[in-house]
Amino acid sequence: MKKKSVFTISFLIYFLLIAFTEQSKSEVEVIRNDNVNAIFTENGFGGVEINQRINDEFIEIENSRVDNCFFAKNRKIKSDVDFQVLNNKISVISSNQLGVSTNLGIKVGDEESKIYEKYKNSVIDKKINPYGESQNDYSIIIWNHDKTKGTRYDIESKKIIGIKVGDTNLTLMEGCA
Repeated sequence: MKKKSVFTISFLIYFLLIAFTEQSKSEVEVIRNDNVNAIFTENGFGGVEINQRINDEFIEIENSRVDNCFFAKNRKIKSDVDFQVLNNKISVISSNQLGVSTNLGIKVGDEESKIYEKYKNSVIDKKINPYGESQNDYSIIIWNHDKTKGTRYDIESKKIIGIKVGDTNLTLMEGCA
């Protein structure tokens, strides 16, 4: 009788461990799936492109409007991403979410040196942040061939703290202001 209850308890523990492990895997997959679209390209993010007209998927962020410019969120994108809208078109897409990545594998949280590794033969446009310490706070912009779109990496103390893609409004430090 004692062997049977030990076997039953062992089986129950084994079953619970498997169930718990499967639940943990599911939670990890959900987190990973939420970030599937979290890839910046030079043209956009998660299916939203620069210069695309906005639609009902976008929700204006309260108190962000200055004339014909405002910031919005997209209902379908779960990552922490902001869309700067100018004249009802997407002009800049940005995120400071740790781990959000470009198609080149450069992520928020990476060292600045990774930018130089990935863009070896590119012209790098460095902009000092007028609101920070000039030695530590700046942006690096990599423009496309005709300088109509680019990718901007915001740097603080040699770490990437934000990624943006957009049109020529990438150079503006104040956003809509």
